[in-house]
Amino acid sequence: MRGQVATEFFVYTSVFIFIVIAAFISLSYIQTAEIPTREATLAKEVGEDFANSINLAANAGKGFSYNYSFSKTILGKEYLITFDEDNSRLAITWQGTYNNFTYAYPLSSYDYEFNGCISDVEKKLASNGCKNKIQLFNDGEKLIITQEA
Repeated sequence: MRGQVATEFFVYTSVFIFIVIAAFISLSYIQTAEIPTREATLAKEVGEDFANSINLAANAGKGFSYNYSFSKTILGKEYLITFDEDNSRLAITWQGTYNNFTYAYPLSSYDYEFNGCISDVEKKLASNGCKNKIQLFNDGEKLIITQEA
C-alpha cells in the first residue's frame, strides 16, 4: 500500500512539474516576441518628440526659442536623427535587440539652419555625439537648430 501511495505521489508531482515547465516556456516565448514591439514603440516616441519640438518651434513664429533635452540612448544604445529638408521630414534610426528601426516624421516646410554638432552638410544628429540638448530658435525666416559640443 505504501508503495502505491509513493508511486502516485511521484506521478502527480511529475505531471504538475511538467505543466509548470510548459507554462513557463510558453510565457517566456510570448514575452520574447513582445520585445521588438515594445522597443519599436519606444523608438517611435523618441522620434515623435524630436519632430514635435521642431514643428512647434517652426510654427511658433519669429522670436520663438526653445531648449529641447533628449535622452542620449534608447535602452542603452545610441540613435541617429537625420534631417531631410528636401522632403520636409526627420528620420530616427536605432539598432534594437533583434532588428534595426527607422521611422520618418513630417516636418513643417520651413528653412532650417544647423549649427554645432549638426553639420549643415550631413544634417545628422548622433544622440551620443555631443550634449543631449538642442536649441531651437525661429528668426522669422529660418529655424536655427544648434547642438552644443
